[in-house]
Amino acid sequence: MSPSIHDAEEIFEQKVWYPLETALEFWLGQIRKGKIAAAPKAIHKKSGNERYDPWEFIPYSKSMLQENVEAFNRLVETIETRMPSTAEHAEAEQVVHGLVEESILQSMSLPHNFTYDFLRQARRPHFRNIAPGLEVTTSIFSDQPFGSYLSSTSDRPPILLFPFNPNTVIGEEIDNRFPEFDGIKTYTPGLYLLPHWVTTAEDECRLILPFGIGANGYARRTDGSKFGNREDGEDSHVDLYRPGYQPLEEPHDHSLVDVLKSWTGMVERGDWQIDENGVAGGMDVWREADSKEKWAAYVIPRAVQGVER
Repeated sequence: MSPSIHDAEEIFEQKVWYPLETALEFWLGQIRKGKIAAAPKAIHKKSGNERYDPWEFIPYSKSMLQENVEAFNRLVETIETRMPSTAEHAEAEQVVHGLVEESILQSMSLPHNFTYDFLRQARRPHFRNIAPGLEVTTSIFSDQPFGSYLSSTSDRPPILLFPFNPNTVIGEEIDNRFPEFDGIKTYTPGLYLLPHWVTTAEDECRLILPFGIGANGYARRTDGSKFGNREDGEDSHVDLYRPGYQPLEEPHDHSLVDVLKSWTGMVERGDWQIDENGVAGGMDVWREADSKEKWAAYVIPRAVQGVER
């Protein structure tokens, strides 16, 4: 069932105070999951991170890759099992791993990091729409909005994983939300893996909508804070699926696995409908995130103690 609107309102309006035990368990959970580790002092002196001595963030690990690939594969399976049965679908039952062909992947000049390994190992869907209006297609990986900044020997720019369908998006190119790349003024909205200098982990992502939401006064971040401005009618393209205040750790965006699990829940509960192309409804479904009836279903729950989100 979808989260209760009444319960969600009550929880989000509370001032959250955590016992010391909770904070310590959360930090221990981060260590066990390999997200932070102790490092020699020499490393911190070299990187200028002495204030974190002896701890450092681990941007990428095998466990991170595994949990993201497993979450993506589960979402794909959840969608495919609900698709209408057709002869074409029945013939496409063979599982293929790798979202893109190896030749395309090599031509992208990706560093051999999380993005590269995820694209190689994730299961290839037998449908087009991974979420309302969002496509999972091979073609996008050979035509990245920030492709001119890609290099196998340097850190990555934003990577567009799932673009909004350009045939249904009106004015799909929006103002640049990554000002570090001042040479690009507009680009296609969708789900992006973030550039390395704004993340603590390589699987952090951000959904950029082709239109703003929030002015209705219902859309919220994980911490319960509303975004947009109801009085002024202001919307936001970039705040859906953002954590907001994070009391026990450095500020960061949600990981891809958080978003994928949220989408799986939307399909399993029936919040999103499935047709022969995958998730149905088109991009306007996202306006539900700023509605009185549906906003709670679009909020990724707060995580403490390293528990499942």
